[in-house]
Amino acid sequence: MTTYFTKKYPLSFLTACVIIFLSLYPFPELPKVDVPLADKWTHMVMYGGFCLIIWYEYLKTHKSINTGKITFYGWFCPIVMSGLLELAQAYLTTSRSGEWMDLLANAIGATLAYVLGWTVLRKMFFKRGNKTESVLPPQFIGILAHVGVVVTAITCYFLTYEGGLTESLILRA
Repeated sequence: MTTYFTKKYPLSFLTACVIIFLSLYPFPELPKVDVPLADKWTHMVMYGGFCLIIWYEYLKTHKSINTGKITFYGWFCPIVMSGLLELAQAYLTTSRSGEWMDLLANAIGATLAYVLGWTVLRKMFFKRGNKTESVLPPQFIGILAHVGVVVTAITCYFLTYEGGLTESLILRA
């Protein structure tokens, strides 16, 4: 099964490996960047990019879309991977700490990429008139988009609250 995924989705597999490495490798203290919430933006872009790569490779290798599969592999699995990596940072490393806000930033990036994949990439790949097969109700995508926007707005509010909701949400006691 691993061979199937590495052959059909090589960039996605490589990106997942890079994210796992970057998440667990004990880097020395990185210099402070003068961009507010640079760490959270990095998480959102990293997981958003990861999910867009999954979307791209999925659309490139399929003639139709199975909504359940792309939702599972292109949205749900990256978020679960993110949660497992945050827990691994908190409990399996001594040089890293897991944060709930990192998980939330990753989920926001994955959700925005999912919406972008569904609204933009899908239309780019299926101009030829291919039909999509949906195993989920069509309203699911609209609901997911709305949830993503609401979660993004709430997260931006809490992340910009100076003083440290982020600090209080560090997984280690």
